[in-house]
Parts: sequence; structure tokens; C-alpha cells
Amino acid sequence: MKVESVLEYDPATDEILGPYKYMQVALARGLFKNWKQPVFIGFDQSMKKGIMLSIITNLHEKGINVVAIVSDNCPANIACWKDLEATGFDHPFFCILSQKRVYVIPDAPHLLKLTRNWLIDHGFSIGHKKITSQTLFQIVNDRLNAEMRPVFKISKGHLVMTNQEKQNVSKAAQVLSRTVAISLQRYVSNEAANDLADFIETVYFWFCVSNSYSPLAKEHYEQSFNGNDHQKQALSDMYNLMKNSTVIGKHSLQTFQKSILIQINALQMLFDDMKRRHKVSFLSTYKINQDVLENFFSQLRQRGGVYDHPSPLSCIYRVRIMVLGKSPSIIHNQSGREQRKIIKPDEYLTSTGADVAGSEDQEQINSSENEEFISATVFSEAEINPRLPDVAEMESLNGMSQDKSDTVSTVSSTQLNMTEQESDGLEYIMGYLAMKYQ
Repeated sequence: MKVESVLEYDPATDEILGPYKYMQVALARGLFKNWKQPVFIGFDQSMKKGIMLSIITNLHEKGINVVAIVSDNCPANIACWKDLEATGFDHPFFCILSQKRVYVIPDAPHLLKLTRNWLIDHGFSIGHKKITSQTLFQIVNDRLNAEMRPVFKISKGHLVMTNQEKQNVSKAAQVLSRTVAISLQRYVSNEAANDLADFIETVYFWFCVSNSYSPLAKEHYEQSFNGNDHQKQALSDMYNLMKNSTVIGKHSLQTFQKSILIQINALQMLFDDMKRRHKVSFLSTYKINQDVLENFFSQLRQRGGVYDHPSPLSCIYRVRIMVLGKSPSIIHNQSGREQRKIIKPDEYLTSTGADVAGSEDQEQINSSENEEFISATVFSEAEINPRLPDVAEMESLNGMSQDKSDTVSTVSSTQLNMTEQESDGLEYIMGYLAMKYQ
């Protein structure tokens, strides 16, 4: 995290701090229990082998068993992995304390962003196939010409981004989603679109397995990792895709591709190890990504209100408040979902009419046939005879009869001249409403 580069006096330690540019944080979290704790803070200090081993040893002395370390694949972190003798995707671990394995797991959301960036900027070569983002731009342009669209999440802003916007994980997940893959197969029927759709779908399944939350998810690949055939196939497909592809214009695997191979092997090895040692039946893989640290930094910035670029001393004080006190943002993040499960959602008064009127009058109240137009009531009470145009004259002027008016007014909008995307978009909306109010 970047901090304000200033000199500061710390009265608690009688020291001068700074100037520093960056703050390094190591945060420990439970793999099968819901807890987290910052365990290291340093300024202008890259993560080194000595620091990492010291953290692991100190945690072991407190009775905390470290089984994995998670970080992005920046050059400093990769150098630390090599110093720890986690030598590659075939050996994604190092041994400490009685030869216990500690697995090195690159951050999956960060790898998803990198995959999206390389796809849009360069493309991939797999054998004789070239996979580029040109078809994505085509489907987005076609989407802009349709009023109702099934691919509603994707816009030009997902493909043309600044360097800051490229850090957005949600946009990367929306681009590399199954919805986009299916849309490519449906609306752009050529070989290039099918190859791109297969690529995106492979990445999507891998990320679902690598970012799972619940063992009760509906789809097999979205469940917490339990080693089922669907999950293993998704990881195997992604492994083969990254290992056998090269970025267009490059002649070897890029760092992010090697990191994906490390992540896939480390995830499966970690689960097998935990299953053997602790008899676990599943592993929620969101626990082994860096989102918890990103949220920690966000909460750290929020503590200062508009002052979101804190100095080193201010960072230390804010961390103390967060760790020793109760941060409102932390309380909200932890309790929000559970509260929604407990609290009964509000209902519209019209949907609980039985509580307002008796059951014998309910049918009459809810029947729209018994309701009168207010304009007709007003005219009747005031004894006003409205002057309406002659029906025969209107029929002759418009070339239609009153008998045909019902047919004309009830023509389905789907019979209008719609593009395929507009027709599918309308079908999507109608299906959503039917499912919601069934």
C-alpha cells in the first residue's frame, strides 16, 4: 500500500519515522475458521526469506500452523518464492519445522486480471489457432445497436481501459464469464468466435473453482473445492491451456502463465494434504486469495474519511484502532449476510390483504373487474354526457372497424422487426419476470 512520504515524530517510541513510500503488511487468516490478524508491518521493505521464516516460526510458537502463503506474482514476491526453494509449478512448496510443507499459492483474482489484460492487448497462440479480442469488440458494437440486450454486463468500458481501470477484478470476471462465451457462440458463428468462447469458458470454470465460497453451491464447479470430477476437469483444462499456449509475439510462457500453473498444482496438493492430516471434506478457496488483504487496505483508508492517503504513523495508529477496536466497516462486512438470513423481508401491503380485509371480501377487493374508472364516476355524478366522435366516421377515416380493434391492440411486440439480440434481450427480461413472480 502506498503511503504519504513525510517525516514524522512518534512520541510513543521517541523516534523519527520516514520518509517512506510503501507499507508492507502480512496478514494471517484461518483456513477453516473465521479469523484474521495482521502479523507484520514494514515500510519500504520487500518480503524476504528471512522475514517470512520469522513470521512462520513466531506463529508456530503461538500454536498456529502455517500451511500456505498467498501473494501476487510481482518480481519481489517471485524472488522470495525462489529463495524459499519453491522452485516452480512442479514443486510449489517449501519445507520447514520437521519437514512440514508450506504451499506457495499465487492470488487467483490477480491472475484473472492479468489473463484478461494479455488477451485484450496481445492475444494467445495455441497450436495453429490465434485467439484475440477482436470478436469481443465486434459483439460489443453489435450490442450497442440493440435496445434490449442479453449481454447486458459488457460494454466498451470493459475492453478499453486505463491502467487504473485494469485493476478492477469485477470487470475482468464479467469479460471472462460463461455468459460472454455463450453469446460469442450464438451471435458470431465463425471459427474464431468459437475458439475465443472455448478459451473464455475454460478460464471461467478455473476461476469458479479457485474462488469458491460454499459447499452448497448449485453448480459442481462453484462448490467449495472437494476434488469432484468437474472441479478436477476444470483445473486440468486450464493447466493444459496455459501450458500449451503462448502470448502472440512471445516465444515462451509468461510469468502469469507459470503462476497459474503453480496455483493449480498448489491448490490440489494443499487439499490432499489437509484431507490426509485433518480429514477435511472441502476447502473454500476464497480463503486462499488476497481479497482479505485488499479489504484490509480499504478499511485502513476509510478510517481517515477524506484523508485516504495516510502517513506511516497514521497507518500504525489506524491499524491499532482496527485490531483493538471495532471498525464499522468490519462489522458490516461480517454481519451483513447473516442478518439478511435472519430478518424477514418486508412485504407489500397489497400482497397481505387478508390482514386488512376479511376473507369473504377478498375476492371482491382483488377483482379488477369490480373497479370503475374514476373519470366515468365523475361524469356520472355530474350528469355530464361526453361528446364522443362518430364511430362510423372514424372507421372510414382510419380504414378499420371496431371489431378489428382488439386484434390490432393485442399484437405481440415480438412480431415487430427486431434484431436477434433485441429478441433475445426481450426473452431474457420476460423469463426473469416470470421466474421472479411465479
